[in-house]
Amino acid sequence: MLSIVFYGVLLIIFLLGLAILLLSKNAIKVVMGLGVMTTALNIFLVSLGYVKGGTAPIFFDIDFTTKVADPIPQALTLTSIVIDIALTALALSFIIFLFRKTGTTDLRDMRRLRG
Repeated sequence: MLSIVFYGVLLIIFLLGLAILLLSKNAIKVVMGLGVMTTALNIFLVSLGYVKGGTAPIFFDIDFTTKVADPIPQALTLTSIVIDIALTALALSFIIFLFRKTGTTDLRDMRRLRG
């Protein structure tokens, strides 16, 4: 099992991304905070499948007593990375569109777009 310090650092990185997401008024910084949060989450998911001294579970000539890493968290992380890239691209395209309409990336100034 990984040390508690590693998980503590991941928690701090996640909370840093959450703080950026909640406290920032710039739309690009909000998207960057979301990216920091998902990166910390992906590292956490990969660390869940880690087995000390384990091998990859793709070999057919291993016996049942061999320690192998869990491939499910790795598959979930790959899916999460793809979704994160698509979400970031979509959010940045919305920000570009709103910047062309309002001339700013400040979220407070974008409130005038109602109705």
